[in-house]
Amino acid sequence: MDTPNQNEALVSRYVRQSDPKTDTLVFPLHPAWWSRPYEYEWARQFAQQDDVVLDAACGISHPFKFWLAEHCREAHACDWDERILSEEAIRQDIASDFGEDAARLYRNTT
Repeated sequence: MDTPNQNEALVSRYVRQSDPKTDTLVFPLHPAWWSRPYEYEWARQFAQQDDVVLDAACGISHPFKFWLAEHCREAHACDWDERILSEEAIRQDIASDFGEDAARLYRNTT
């Protein structure tokens, strides 16, 4: 079993099953997203309360941008998909990917 060191968070490497992960980020993550629980947990450690952050290629339903908006001073999300500009399209995509319960959670955070 690998033992992490202080600088490991900054080293580019593959995800390990022993890495920290989260199964919920704003709402429960999609089970088919095997790597996102690890990726989101890793990225969260860099977001600070006073930061201005960008979630580039954020995806329409993906919850990391919502988490950033709750935990950073300012969060910006961009995606090629123009639906990112529509609150209703975002809500519909969340409902489609994660269910109506998640869409209600999103509605309560905006």
